[in-house]
Amino acid sequence: MRALVSDADGLIGKRIISRLLAAKWEVTGVTDAQTEAPEGAKFRAWPKKPGSFGASLKDVDVVYVTELAGDADLEEKQEHLSGLIRASAKAGVGRLVLLSSAEIYDPTALRNLTLYETGPFAAEGTGGLRCRVAAALEGDLREIPGDMERVALRVPMVLAPDSSGAITLVRGILDDGAVPADTPRFQTIDADELADACVIAGTSDQASGHAINLAGAVSVPTYCIVEEIHRLAEVFTDQHNGEVRIRPEHPISSPILAAGKAAQILGFTPKKSQWVNIAELVQAVVHQKRADGALPAIVPIMPAALMAVEKREKPLAGKVAVVTGATFGIGRASALLLSRLGAKVVGIARTEDAGAALVDELKREAKFTEGEFIAADLSSQKTIRDLAEALCADYPKIDILVNNAGAAYAAHELTEDGVEKSFALNTLAPFMLTQLLAEPLKSAGASRIVSVSSGAHENAPIDLSDLHSAKSYMPFDAYGKSKSGLVMFTYCLASQLNGTGVSIHAVDPSTVRTEIAARNGLEEKLSKDLGPQEQQREQTRIDRERMQMISPEEAASYVVNLAMAPDYEGENGLYLSKGEIARSADATYDEATAWKLWDECAKLTGVS
Repeated sequence: MRALVSDADGLIGKRIISRLLAAKWEVTGVTDAQTEAPEGAKFRAWPKKPGSFGASLKDVDVVYVTELAGDADLEEKQEHLSGLIRASAKAGVGRLVLLSSAEIYDPTALRNLTLYETGPFAAEGTGGLRCRVAAALEGDLREIPGDMERVALRVPMVLAPDSSGAITLVRGILDDGAVPADTPRFQTIDADELADACVIAGTSDQASGHAINLAGAVSVPTYCIVEEIHRLAEVFTDQHNGEVRIRPEHPISSPILAAGKAAQILGFTPKKSQWVNIAELVQAVVHQKRADGALPAIVPIMPAALMAVEKREKPLAGKVAVVTGATFGIGRASALLLSRLGAKVVGIARTEDAGAALVDELKREAKFTEGEFIAADLSSQKTIRDLAEALCADYPKIDILVNNAGAAYAAHELTEDGVEKSFALNTLAPFMLTQLLAEPLKSAGASRIVSVSSGAHENAPIDLSDLHSAKSYMPFDAYGKSKSGLVMFTYCLASQLNGTGVSIHAVDPSTVRTEIAARNGLEEKLSKDLGPQEQQREQTRIDRERMQMISPEEAASYVVNLAMAPDYEGENGLYLSKGEIARSADATYDEATAWKLWDECAKLTGVS
């Protein structure tokens, strides 16, 4: 499939191109900016004579006209855009998708009504520049003869941290107290989600011939948006004031644009909250103002990983981070945070589909660094050897290894290697993988290994006489023992790594909402053993416990901070509880038992 995308380096154009390239399309971008085309695409300038695109439109399946949804100079571009629409029809392009504007509607109706695609529309010659250009281009799209399929997507304000228009609006509210005139309510759309919808509109069988509103489900009163912008600015600049850190409940209004047609025809419903978009914009403005000297530098009272996110820094740029269990819970959140800090993440997990979704997110969103996924079942020793061989071949240097993969199992089960499954995954897998990756870890110069432990180890000392839990099997006890084994392995390896430039630490990120028990059938098994009333009481207990748990994202901040913060340079064999240096269970400091466990692991795996 072939596409031509206008405003190729603009807010929406560059996002559409990224998605089309990921889908293996041939893409030509049109821009006058001196911007290098992404790999797989080619850029061309606007023709001097509007509409003179020559061979650029030959055999093109879809043309995307995106200027109206971005920050382009519409007055300068209108004639060129009309020329592109005419040239596309003449060249036999299959479909043209025009990103139009909600400003095409009657301004009074925009203030007071919920508008469907049928109008009412602004009177001819009225409205601002965006309104007039949108009306003219939609008119061109309707009236041009030919068989070209046409789709018009009408959008409100598009929000993204790289939107100069949105940044200007937020900065005006903060700096000058400027409130948008004649706009009693706000309904927006996220730039990444809009790009997704555009790609769908370019290929959907049902979209042709339609004008479609694209917007979030609700609108918010303008005064609430202004209040939230000021509140967030205080959050991002005053780190000591806890009272402003909880967003108050704001009323919502009826939508400005009815978006049911988009759901029906495109199967598209925006998911990103308007409040998240606003928070990202305010954070970008605060960062901008710090860079300009309008705000003082941040006092570093937060962890280095989160500080880097706040300051838009990429301290891990050029580094490689391997994360096991990377498609779910703490592992996925850690992979995303490491990528956001600039690392190339190599995610390891069992499920191909979940891995593909992770890689797609890393590629699709500009804040991340592209990564890789390798499917591997780490309860299999052969698989671990094959994985380590592939990693050593592809990555001569590995800067960070996060041993996160772990599970608790409802029933006693042995792996293909004859090892109890929780011990195999939680203890033996990191024991093997870490040592088999010794060369690339040492070659990195100053690499870190993080073992993700659990508070479950505190009352479950390792039992060398029953490593496979053959005498008796209780799921959480077996899980806790395997995590004790992981901590003891961490301490043993730390003593061997002194002086090599490689350090290894363990962290208990606290109890996290990861559904680890539900995923492995544990909750289901426990509930089967209970009567109806006991099941209800057990579910109530689980729900109460979940309320006290932390999010995977918070847990990931502790894991990633331990993997990269300067605070831990020169240290080895640390144990952290959340973000604080702590002591693991007393039994894990028994060196004689720890080295006996090491020997047993070496015998079971053939790795020493």
